[in-house]
Amino acid sequence: MQGKFLIAWLLQKLSDNGVKATDFLETLKSVMGIKDTELACQILSAGVSALKSTCGEKDSYNVILQTMHDLRPKDSVEARLVVQASALFSQGLSNLRMAETADMMCHADHYSNKAFKLLRLHNETIEALNRYRRGGEQKVTVTHAVITEKAIVNNFNGVGGGIAKNEGESPCSPRNAEQKQEPMSISHAASQPWQMEDADCMEVKAPGLKQKKVESV
Repeated sequence: MQGKFLIAWLLQKLSDNGVKATDFLETLKSVMGIKDTELACQILSAGVSALKSTCGEKDSYNVILQTMHDLRPKDSVEARLVVQASALFSQGLSNLRMAETADMMCHADHYSNKAFKLLRLHNETIEALNRYRRGGEQKVTVTHAVITEKAIVNNFNGVGGGIAKNEGESPCSPRNAEQKQEPMSISHAASQPWQMEDADCMEVKAPGLKQKKVESV
């Protein structure tokens, strides 16, 4: 009943300005992508009812119709989604404004959470509209990234002394992927034993020393 009253009020205003009701209704159906006059008026009035608390009744008509003109719905489903997105956006921003002007922290948190939910639903409504327009087809974007001359430096298995392949995610040139040098074993070179002077004559000299000692006594 309220929606019919709003439409009747709008038609009366248009009639007072010299606009024919039939011309307006045909334009309305064309903008909303709907063939039925009553359905088009019902969706329009529902959007105006949701918006008039935030931007006023007169401006609500302009917002709904301008949004319809920009997004160009093709049927009643798209028209409903467009009106829903417009109402959610307006209510979400209105709650953000009330959160900013709230006197108490609990009120600010309440309006902020409400605004976040409304704006998230607005984004989901736009996504639903895009999915409906695509006919449920999934849009997949494939990006090819080609990295040439990839190598892993010093990647050795250590079995059989084989040379490792240049592969992996390190973007270095293959000529820099040099084979790891085998560890060098340090061995002691054979050397001549140190010569001890008269080492073999000690036993010979010992008796002579004893003899000299005895003679001195």
